[in-house]
Amino acid sequence: GIPIVAVSVALFKDGQPHAGFVYNPFTDTMYHAVKGQGAYRDGERISVSNRPLELGIMCTAWCAYEKRLAPPCFRVSERMHPLCNDIRRTGSAAVELCMLAEGAADLYFEIRLSPWDHAAAMVCLAEAGGVACAIEGDIVFDRPCPVIAANNRTNLDVLYNVVREEFDGRTPY
Repeated sequence: GIPIVAVSVALFKDGQPHAGFVYNPFTDTMYHAVKGQGAYRDGERISVSNRPLELGIMCTAWCAYEKRLAPPCFRVSERMHPLCNDIRRTGSAAVELCMLAEGAADLYFEIRLSPWDHAAAMVCLAEAGGVACAIEGDIVFDRPCPVIAANNRTNLDVLYNVVREEFDGRTPY
């Protein structure tokens, strides 16, 4: 009954997502990007916001499929809440990452996402000027991994440090 879902398709080239398409059939919203060609929502060019952390909206989840990972995810939210404007959870990682790409949100964290959850949106985010990483470096696309993302490097560094501290500097699986 919650109309926030995504059909998420990524085209890979040399092991990395090269093009991404994220479609919400309930809202008829299409995000797409091709490396080097910008990011778009319904044909209009999009970009991340320039909001500082204290005005930012963070999207997150608390690891619905691995409940044992929820407590440190809750702690990340508790620590970030006083630093940013607010926290949201819509239910679709691909849509939330595209919201970050279009400037509707400013930070994103989820401890365990499969490539089909984030690969297409990652192209949109990168082409919109956003930045992302995992706990131990680059985001991978051959297995589940953490996704930490933001509208700029400064905000990413703050969120990354909080996540890294709560997970003892390593991916917990």
